[in-house]
Amino acid sequence: MFFHAAEQPEPSGIEDIANLALQMSLGIVAVVTLLIGVVAAFGIREVKDVRRLTAQVRQELERSENTRAALERRLNDFEADFESVVLAAHLFHEGENAYRAADYDRSISYYEQALTLQPENSKIHIRLARALINKGLNSRAERSLRAALRKDAENSDAWRALSTVKRYVDIDEAIRLMEKALEFDGTSVDNWNYLGLLLRDAGRFEESLNAHEQASRLSPTDGITCFYKALITLRLGQADAANHEFYQAQLHAEAALRVNRIKPIWAHVIRWSYLHSLDDRAHEEEAVRLAGTLAALCHERRNSLAVIGHMLFHLRSRSVDHRTDASIQQFPPEHVAEAIAAG
Repeated sequence: MFFHAAEQPEPSGIEDIANLALQMSLGIVAVVTLLIGVVAAFGIREVKDVRRLTAQVRQELERSENTRAALERRLNDFEADFESVVLAAHLFHEGENAYRAADYDRSISYYEQALTLQPENSKIHIRLARALINKGLNSRAERSLRAALRKDAENSDAWRALSTVKRYVDIDEAIRLMEKALEFDGTSVDNWNYLGLLLRDAGRFEESLNAHEQASRLSPTDGITCFYKALITLRLGQADAANHEFYQAQLHAEAALRVNRIKPIWAHVIRWSYLHSLDDRAHEEEAVRLAGTLAALCHERRNSLAVIGHMLFHLRSRSVDHRTDASIQQFPPEHVAEAIAAG
């Protein structure tokens, strides 16, 4: 279990040990007492020997009481630790629910409360950092990630999140950090896809496609991977292949959405791209309505920039002027301007 509750012994086991220790001590006392009676009855030992044996009995009783007291203290400590683990797990779970709902303020609050109970827990530090990044609080996010890496220097998730911090300020450093993440986990679909996004940002489209294809080999039915492949394939001038990928992407995304394995915001972005790929007026109108829904869902600037970035990349690849595109006009102009500058 990620909160390490399994490392603690069972409470019932501690009580059993305490009782066994006491029973053994009482047994020893009984044997020694019987021995004293026997030697006294038969005159085999002098009085000083009897006194010595009596003193040993007293010492054994004291050791027994000390052992039981120590075990009881350990049991009490275990109960306190167990309550802390349970509460931290609950707070983390609530933070995850808030994060999935894009309520990052609430998720940050829950994660921070969980960290007060488990300050060394790398997973909580990383999830807190992701929420902070989505709020644009990059300095705080980086501190949290550095704390996680001090605990576990080979934590791939921490390196990927740190790469996210650097994405819009130093793309070369972001790529370097993402390659570091892949050193520690080359089987992660998320790692390969994020490297692909960073390479796309850097204009290295062939390398970007290779990264997404590696992710696709690891998970052929991942809708997000199909979507990223479609965007790059479109940019490389392979419209028919891209349209097929957009179709596959929206099928997989719809299936994932039904079982809550993808956020609605990303399922909608994929659906929007598919509708745009159909290139007819009826579907374009639906795409504009969906863009309005997306704009309403993007409560945080970071999400808005990511969504607009994908849409702009799609439109540019189709040689569509974003300044006249009705979908882009659904978003705040300042977010559009920032996404254009970043991309």
